[in-house]
Amino acid sequence: VDEMVSVVYKNESYKGSPMGTATLFLGDCRIATTVRLANGDRAIGTRASKEVVARVLDNATSWAGPAFVVKDTYLTAYDPIRDLDGRVVGMLYVGRLERPFLDVSRGVAARYAALLVFGLAGALVLAYMVASRLAHPIHQLGEAARRMHKGDPHTPIKAGCSCGEIEHLVESFNEMANALEEREARLQEANEKLEKNNEEISALNRSYMDMLGFVSHE
Repeated sequence: VDEMVSVVYKNESYKGSPMGTATLFLGDCRIATTVRLANGDRAIGTRASKEVVARVLDNATSWAGPAFVVKDTYLTAYDPIRDLDGRVVGMLYVGRLERPFLDVSRGVAARYAALLVFGLAGALVLAYMVASRLAHPIHQLGEAARRMHKGDPHTPIKAGCSCGEIEHLVESFNEMANALEEREARLQEANEKLEKNNEEISALNRSYMDMLGFVSHE
């Protein structure tokens, strides 16, 4: 079994555990194994699990799958060993440590999660930039409306974005503001004319009253 592990697994280890193990079973009992107990002794005399025994010894078929061996989980395979008469008298076991594969999968998952978080953060930043660019003209419109409400002169607003709807809205607001200013100017001019006419009428009325008073006196 030591030679098998040396040839197949190159006697490599991972975090203190052997990368590969091999065992010869007589029945369900380990009689030669590279699996070692916590104290460092070979696990001679320990027995295989009931599931493996039922499949390999009782049904004379191979078994493969993850199995807990002493202190680590291995990806294992069991084959029946037959005597000269074809009877199943034992098993040959080989196992490869599962932990490296789990660490690789966790590393891939961690990298994928980091990439996902990075992508999400980038998407949020991009969305914030786009939203700010779209919202800036809206804020300008609100500020311009407040200035117009106070009576301040209107300063044309520039859209500054590639959104056609926003640009159209800003253009319409500028046209409306210019139209309102022109209308206010016309109203102001009309009011001034009306005030001038009122002054002229008042002057004529005073002259008339003066003349009427003079005539009445005479």
